[in-house]
Amino acid sequence: MKLSELNYDKVCSMLNKKKFCMHYDASDCLRDIYTEKGFEEVKSQIMDRYGNVEMSVNPGACWWDEVKIEDKKWNEDMDAFNKEKQAWCNKYGCD
Repeated sequence: MKLSELNYDKVCSMLNKKKFCMHYDASDCLRDIYTEKGFEEVKSQIMDRYGNVEMSVNPGACWWDEVKIEDKKWNEDMDAFNKEKQAWCNKYGCD
């Protein structure tokens, strides 16, 4: 479904809980969502960067993937972030 079709209450109903996490940019950053205001802030950030993207809500997924952006540009940006992060780790070491 499209991001514009979602709101906090709908996602809570689909997940059967009142708190969940969402990515808001193409990085490791996640935000805890536990209010309508928080959801709308993240939704606005995603809409500004990527537009009205496809979303999936999967109550059976790991907590960080329950609410997921399903978009080609988003995936490309996440891949680029992960490659940069791996290059940094290779250069400086990551424990």
